[in-house]
Amino acid sequence: MKQTILTILIFVMTCSLGIAEILALKEQSTTDALRRSNAAANEYLNKAWEERFDSTGTEVREAGGVITWDGKEFKVRNYKKSDNCCSISLDRNVGRDKGIVRGEFHTHPYSKSEGAYTGVAFSAGDILFMLRNRKKNYVMIVQSGEKRFALVIEDVKKVKRYSRKNSEEKIRKTYQKALENAEGTFPEKVKDWVIDVLGTNSGLKFYEFDSDNENFTEITSSRK
Repeated sequence: MKQTILTILIFVMTCSLGIAEILALKEQSTTDALRRSNAAANEYLNKAWEERFDSTGTEVREAGGVITWDGKEFKVRNYKKSDNCCSISLDRNVGRDKGIVRGEFHTHPYSKSEGAYTGVAFSAGDILFMLRNRKKNYVMIVQSGEKRFALVIEDVKKVKRYSRKNSEEKIRKTYQKALENAEGTFPEKVKDWVIDVLGTNSGLKFYEFDSDNENFTEITSSRK
């Protein structure tokens, strides 16, 4: 209990939120965090996907931003478009007066030469970032065509235990192995890999949105 109070006091000193707002955030449910983060990012995700091509119309660019909470609202900050086709480096520094970063989002576009895939969920890099993040209810949302997926950190203790047992090298190898050996299309292989690699004890929740990108369903592993 003393450690929890000390943690909260230190956190309050390093951000613009008061104790009441910090406690409210601590009590927020995983699904509420996702629902509110998605509502804040929805317009930007749609815009990012619509503007995925460069000026030539042949090369794609990822885009994304971070989602902050200022004690009252979830807001998008530092939205940007990448300079290359295959990755994006988000700016997660928002300043104390803008609240705290509680999530992020980006797109997964593929050009015609890459297969023009849609419905592609999370990469090994996405999973590894979330395992290193370790903030309860931190949200990551990805848009790929009409499909939208999300990861949410539900249990930080489980995330830590999972990370100790599964190295970065191991996770990247399982990703590559799944792409090379698993059955199905590329998007199907990626989705099945995410389900399998997270299992039931990673501390991360994996969600897929409906066609309206408002409601979502948890995707669970069949592995026991």
